[in-house]
Amino acid sequence: MMKKPIIQSKEDFKKQKRKRKILIFSIQIFLLVSFIGLWELLASTGVINSFLVSKPSAIWELFMCNKILNIVLPLKYSCFPPSATSTVTS
Repeated sequence: MMKKPIIQSKEDFKKQKRKRKILIFSIQIFLLVSFIGLWELLASTGVINSFLVSKPSAIWELFMCNKILNIVLPLKYSCFPPSATSTVTS
């Protein structure tokens, strides 16, 4: 079997770099999907407390129904003024 020469052409180098980039991105997507799937499975079966760590499907519903703004905006207004006041007076 013949070995490849050490010196590669520019096109071969770019192809190899692109393949590696695609492989890394594919692995990252696989890990993300696996993590979310495992999280959903564990929350649905009751292994983790879904009251403390919500299910991804429940979080998705909040974003799709725009209910997340009803939760976040009041927190923004109730948390910021006290912290700003304590920072100014310190």
